[in-house]
Amino acid sequence: MSVASLIQASLAQVSTQVRMHLELAGEQLPVHQLGLDFAIVETSTAHSPGAATLVVKVDDDLTVRPVFLPDGIHPDVLRTRLIPA
Repeated sequence: MSVASLIQASLAQVSTQVRMHLELAGEQLPVHQLGLDFAIVETSTAHSPGAATLVVKVDDDLTVRPVFLPDGIHPDVLRTRLIPA
């Protein structure tokens, strides 16, 4: 087996599955990127300010956190501000 094959096999074994979304008004909005105080959310509709739930699953570890969206969500704004609730 070549060195390249060993490296490829090694990398394939450490692949992590990450899934994130915001639950808001009965919808699950996919989150593409998450920071300390923001999320980049995929949505085509606007949502007013209010409470939401952030769901993050890394492999089999599930984290669910209440958050507040002080500015709401706007489809034409890249970052959605989050405040821990």
